[in-house]
Amino acid sequence: MNWTRILTIARHEYLTNLRKPRYLIFTLSVPALALLTVAVGTVFGSEALAALESQLVPENQVVGIVDQTGELLPVLPAYDESIRAYDDEAAGRTALQEGTIRVLYVFPEEFIETGAVTVVRLDAGNSFDAPTFIIGEYVRERLLAERLDPDLQARVLNPLRTTTEITLDGSDERTGDASSLLADFIVPYMFALLLAITIFSSSGFLLSGVAEEKGSRVIEILLSSVTASELLTGKVLGLGALGLTRIAFWVASLGGLAYLGAQVSPLPSFVSLEGVITVDLLVLSLVYYLLGYLIYSLLLGAGGALGGSVQESQQIGSLVSLFAALPLYLFAFTITNPNAPIVRIVSYFPLTAPTAMVVRLPFGTIPPIDIAISIGVCVLTLPLIVWGGAKVFRAGLLNYGKRPPLAQVLRMIFR
Repeated sequence: MNWTRILTIARHEYLTNLRKPRYLIFTLSVPALALLTVAVGTVFGSEALAALESQLVPENQVVGIVDQTGELLPVLPAYDESIRAYDDEAAGRTALQEGTIRVLYVFPEEFIETGAVTVVRLDAGNSFDAPTFIIGEYVRERLLAERLDPDLQARVLNPLRTTTEITLDGSDERTGDASSLLADFIVPYMFALLLAITIFSSSGFLLSGVAEEKGSRVIEILLSSVTASELLTGKVLGLGALGLTRIAFWVASLGGLAYLGAQVSPLPSFVSLEGVITVDLLVLSLVYYLLGYLIYSLLLGAGGALGGSVQESQQIGSLVSLFAALPLYLFAFTITNPNAPIVRIVSYFPLTAPTAMVVRLPFGTIPPIDIAISIGVCVLTLPLIVWGGAKVFRAGLLNYGKRPPLAQVLRMIFR
């Protein structure tokens, strides 16, 4: 292969797509939304939070109770505004229909022994809204109020408060409250999501570009000057650099906005990124990004060459893209146990390993063997994809009209 021609193609792909409106709009949209969030929080502050709360939380949060046990009344002073007692169920139902209360709980005489309770609502509604948690807290406090001293009661209601987490291998040690929602949930999920987006947006440029050039017959002119392998390699390198440019811009701009926001309005104490965004995580994420991009760009490039039209090429690309999104669907398993068998299996498959490992890394100590296997299978798969993809790419570029069936694609590869 002639690397001068390859680098010329890469430079052309990079500069051409860098100026495209869809690339610029999408690249600028993430920092723009972050800037808007910082601006709204700075200018409106508590008013914006109150407006959001008014949309998400119903105005009426008052709970009605009918106590037939004799254990839950009188209502504790702390709950005077949120809980209202009624003598019988009929009175409670009337209050519910008048809108005085949001939900009615009827505690029968055997409640202490069985825990059975009747809940009365106007409609199906949401059985997990705020009143559900209010009544649960109230029953616990009321049943313990006269049975335990205040200090012991407080400890029973809130038995644990983690202040320090230490692992024996020394890989993680944190101080402070462990309820860091931003650090433990949102950050790794968004990091993996953005990684998948950048991989497929860059690879998507390759797929659509090849399909458009093939449809307009421009590809025939290009192939008179370069080989199919040189053309595919140049496109992959140029668009890979385009994806890295987007990531670098996002990291720099979001980091600057985060610093600016922290100066204007410091984050709550429970929001901490310490120990989550580490050098190891960033380095491994970059490795998985490059491997994921190379794998998917080669597959999507071959898919773009196979399609008889731009629409057919996009359909092929969407099927390939499902594999990278699969680890995001397993996110619930990952945050519960990042070393669960199903999560580890997905990490060993080359098409899902890049995003699967980026999701797993922040949630605990990952066995080094898993990292080695995931990187190894991706590296070993690349030559096979290059070999097969180049053959399909070369044969598919000049195949016009109907999309070839699977049997013909296999003949292209093994011929």
